[in-house]
Amino acid sequence: MIYRIEALPVAPFAPCFSMTEAELAAVGARRWIADAPGRAPCRVSLRDAAVGDSTIRRPNRSISISRPGAATWPGPFVRNHRFPDGRP
Repeated sequence: MIYRIEALPVAPFAPCFSMTEAELAAVGARRWIADAPGRAPCRVSLRDAAVGDSTIRRPNRSISISRPGAATWPGPFVRNHRFPDGRP
């Protein structure tokens, strides 16, 4: 079986970096500062966040409706960075 890993789009996460802690909490997200190498793999850049990088974790749902058995998980790490083409 062949697996292909693709980066997540940055657009859904970009507004989170300007939110306050209270605003993040209201959408179920949280800010986390990477404290060791390899602990926060960014799912947009597909690179680990460096120690001291600010990351956001926002919940994802396996389906878009709320029902018993719908899985939720903490969400991917996304670090605050800029790409060479100017994307946040």
